[in-house]
Amino acid sequence: MLVERRSAAESEGESEHTVLALDVERDIIWSEYEKKSNFFESVRLAQDGGFSKVPGLWARKRWVLAIMAIAVLAMNVKTVLSNNFSILSDTWTTNQPSPQFLISTSVMRLPCAHNGTLALLNKDIYVCDNQLKPEVLMAVLELGMGLYLLFRAARSMRHVCCAKSHAYRWHAVSSLFWNSMPELSTFSALRMLKHITPSVLIPRLSAKIASDKASGTSMCNCKFIHFIVWRMCCAVIGVDAFLMKLREVALRIGNTEATGLEEIIPALAFLNQMLGIINVGIFVRRRIFVFIFGGEDGVMNRDEKATLQTWEAMLAQRIWQHFNCARFVAVMLTYSDNDFQKLVLEDTGKGWKCPETTRKMLGQVELGSKSSDTA
Repeated sequence: MLVERRSAAESEGESEHTVLALDVERDIIWSEYEKKSNFFESVRLAQDGGFSKVPGLWARKRWVLAIMAIAVLAMNVKTVLSNNFSILSDTWTTNQPSPQFLISTSVMRLPCAHNGTLALLNKDIYVCDNQLKPEVLMAVLELGMGLYLLFRAARSMRHVCCAKSHAYRWHAVSSLFWNSMPELSTFSALRMLKHITPSVLIPRLSAKIASDKASGTSMCNCKFIHFIVWRMCCAVIGVDAFLMKLREVALRIGNTEATGLEEIIPALAFLNQMLGIINVGIFVRRRIFVFIFGGEDGVMNRDEKATLQTWEAMLAQRIWQHFNCARFVAVMLTYSDNDFQKLVLEDTGKGWKCPETTRKMLGQVELGSKSSDTA
């Protein structure tokens, strides 16, 4: 116990000395950049698009990351399809109100015919004796999303095999690996919550207001109303999906008759879908693309988007040319914003570096602080 306390005290003292040295270094850097504020002279954009650095993308750890990416994709697709098909194979209607709280059932009731007549409930809302189950609607919605993403992936694969042109083929390859497959790895009805997440909603709302002001249109136009109504619908669907999935996972985990995999896989799939409400990798990469290709205004127009898509397609082609098939798949599946930075940025070697005399002085400051503490 005494040894642990002594080591903790020593590490705390060392951190204080390091902080003191860093404070002195910051003061020196401040005075240097006050004379010449050229902060970004140490980096520049690779004029060849970073294609000359493609061979340096390979690392052995990509095998593990690629296997994990394929496993997550298979787990998510299998879980979503099996759960929703099991719901749709059961009875679609019920004659009893749902005991579970859902926003959708609190806001509205679905009218449906029953023996040619409609029953009156709560004065002006018509419902039938048998109501459609909320989980059925959610299953139809989620399956629709999944089938749409699978259709997009299948269409990209068809274009890869029988493309109209060489460029079109590589556009399809980049879209398959960097758009369709990441979305399939985390898709669910929970994805609707992405549209009301503050980090997504606020920038898009600001851009919408700015575009309306620039065009001189009123904020009460049809597009702005559609923007607000769509996000309200996303909020209702997303929250209901979260409540349904949370209860389902809780029931499966609490089931004493279920085996280990039957408990773990649904929980892992739910966790993966929650973390994938905003796909951080895609979100960060798109933000970097806007920074590089969008220009000063931070908005990509049609020509800039075409330039970005062409760069991605040509990068996929260069990766194919430099690696065999297995390594190509591994690199494409594990490509990230770190790889983009490695490709696009070049070090010029012109940035400020601490002179040797200054380093010696900082060392003396740190040693002096330690000796005063010891005394």
